[in-house]
Amino acid sequence: MGLDAVILNPANIIGPHDYSGWSRMFFLIDKGKLAGAPPGFASFCHVHEVARAHISAVEKGKCGHNYFLGGADATWLEFTNEIGNILGKKTPNKPIPSFVLKTIGYVSSLLSGITGKEPDVTAEKALLVSSDLVCTSDKAIRELGFSQVPLKIMLEDCHTWLVKEKRI
Repeated sequence: MGLDAVILNPANIIGPHDYSGWSRMFFLIDKGKLAGAPPGFASFCHVHEVARAHISAVEKGKCGHNYFLGGADATWLEFTNEIGNILGKKTPNKPIPSFVLKTIGYVSSLLSGITGKEPDVTAEKALLVSSDLVCTSDKAIRELGFSQVPLKIMLEDCHTWLVKEKRI
């Protein structure tokens, strides 16, 4: 007898209560520490819709099935520019070459071992944002009622929460 499981695979989750994920891009842009946008392309999903999909998966999900939770597809340049627009800050106008970003991540990870401080960019994060990682949510929309949210709304919701929590 197998495990009675429904698997949800969310893409890059954006929204309120993000203490250590992609909300860190707001801090980098706000402090002028983002030297360039990552070169990749990705899918993004709103945290509230991910939570709703989990509830729906219990009620409607099919045992043994996977559901991809994506939504807005954008380049990291578009992502960082949207954050810059929300913050009223200047952002890079072109992506950093992948090899440069990966080198920065590798060196930052090494320095972190010496300083004990978490780096803004790690080798693993550099690899992730240098890739094209998109998915389609058609099955989750059809079977779970998953809703896709525009990137601008996800980022505005995240920003509103960051301001409310006095984190930015």
